[in-house]
Amino acid sequence: YCIDKAEDSAACHYLQQLAAQLPTIHLSIHESAKGQRLTPEQLMSTMSSTQSYELWFCGPTGLLHALEATLKQNFDREQLTIHSEAFQMR
Repeated sequence: YCIDKAEDSAACHYLQQLAAQLPTIHLSIHESAKGQRLTPEQLMSTMSSTQSYELWFCGPTGLLHALEATLKQNFDREQLTIHSEAFQMR
């Protein structure tokens, strides 16, 4: 979950509570105010090539394409499902 400041987001706290109840869900919070930007390399560092993943993404198209390219190079089609809703920043 990417946000400017987690403390300013009611959704952030709610998502943390939900994720704590669901052992198969891993929630990462990236705060841009703290210099925490999501990158394909950072995401890859949290993943194992021996597991399967479902990634849910809503964000800028450029980041989506970068994530897809990196992940598809490192995972078989059966291991990775990407659900996305991309948008363009104005």
